Amino acid sequence: MSTGFLFTTLPCFHINEIRINRLVELAKDLSLSDEIVEDGCEDEVRETILSYIEGLADIVASGEVAVYQQTKNTYKVWLTGGMSGGDAPTDAFEVLAVLGSFDMLWDEMERFAIDDLQEEAYLSN
Repeated sequence: MSTGFLFTTLPCFHINEIRINRLVELAKDLSLSDEIVEDGCEDEVRETILSYIEGLADIVASGEVAVYQQTKNTYKVWLTGGMSGGDAPTDAFEVLAVLGSFDMLWDEMERFAIDDLQEEAYLSN
């Protein structure tokens, strides 16, 4: 079995109840494709996604996730990964990879991250 390095990112934003509730609302309306959901498992997959959103604060604080910002003009991302023989290299990897695979969730988290970046720039002036 070959080993490789896997990593994934997700827009980094200040987590609060309002934002988590917004992501939960979006997740309830996600269209789950046949590639993601096996027959009859849509509710189970959706519950997993909702639990990942609700547990996001704990995951990003777990020590398995780093914050990365390429330049001061780009928003920060959460980054996780590591060596893998085929499985997710960290628990955080699966959470970030799953949440990042839905454009609707990614776009909203990206908006949060950009808003945070703009607020930080405003406060630093």
